[in-house]
Amino acid sequence: AKADAWYSMGVLCWRRLNNRPDVAGLDRVRVADEGLYALLQADRLRGEHAPTLTYTNLLYRERSLASEVAIARAVELATAQFFYRRATELAKAAQAAVAPTPGVAVPAQARP
Repeated sequence: AKADAWYSMGVLCWRRLNNRPDVAGLDRVRVADEGLYALLQADRLRGEHAPTLTYTNLLYRERSLASEVAIARAVELATAQFFYRRATELAKAAQAAVAPTPGVAVPAQARP
């Protein structure tokens, strides 16, 4: 439950930044950092949760828009890419875990 609260706070921070060019500079960094802190707390409590890592990726991307220095943007985007890859790996692993095993009959009521 506590991880869900931290996660929700992080998502709300992303929503405050997404498609909002009026939030810029240090204000953008502050909101992104608040969201990143919340998501890192959620990850610490829950761990291995693909949506948390996805929003962490998205917040790093939003944070990169605040910087006028190319190398700083590159670092933020590289960090975002790390979290994107990790979230994708977790999502694929979760999907593989629920995929039917080849050669095993699926009961009729479980078919779409």
